[in-house]
Amino acid sequence: GEQGRGFAVVADEVRKLAERTSKSTQEISGMLSSIRDTTAQVVHQMGESVKTVSNGAEEAMKARDRMKQISDNAVGMLGTINDISVSLQEQGESGNTISQRVERVSAMAEETAGKIAVIAKATTQLDKVSSDLKAVVSAFRIS
Repeated sequence: GEQGRGFAVVADEVRKLAERTSKSTQEISGMLSSIRDTTAQVVHQMGESVKTVSNGAEEAMKARDRMKQISDNAVGMLGTINDISVSLQEQGESGNTISQRVERVSAMAEETAGKIAVIAKATTQLDKVSSDLKAVVSAFRIS
């Protein structure tokens, strides 16, 4: 009767919530994969930039430009991490299982933010090395 209909409504809402939770979890996993891939790309590009600096002052300027792009990507990733954090807070009410997954994702986001900070510091150091190298190379101009 009436209780059965009420239960059906509640069961339908629980099913919908489970579907949304599953979809959100998949989206979060996708975002984290993207962050991991982007971080790997950043590390790879930094290695390439160091090689470029050794090729001369002109190449050093190109490397500095790449590092700025990496820094911009890092800022974008921080925005994505913040978005993920907001999404995770909204999902917190969905149950203990989801709560445990949210904590794991949050820990990975903090680790990624720490790696981004290291990358940003390396970018600043590489920019200084680039400037120093340019100053040294400019002293060897042929008249």
